[in-house]
Amino acid sequence: MPETTHVYFEWQCATLMYAYDVVEPLSRVDDDAIAARKQKVEQEVYQLFLSVVPQSIRDDPTKNIPADVAMNLTKATLKKAADIAQVPQ
Repeated sequence: MPETTHVYFEWQCATLMYAYDVVEPLSRVDDDAIAARKQKVEQEVYQLFLSVVPQSIRDDPTKNIPADVAMNLTKATLKKAADIAQVPQ
């Protein structure tokens, strides 16, 4: 996985993890709960990816994600975080 893709995925996961922490904080020492939440968030990020990135790009790992698609993925991630954190629309 290209480094930029990995960093972006980590940003998405961290953003959603923080949003969940707003509404349902976890103890810093509850490793099992943290691991379960992380697994759930990674699946949610993957579903965002599937819903936003066109199949032709997903099927070709040599293609870069175009800027407009990356912006839409960012918007979807931020919207998901706002929904989780119950930010008024």
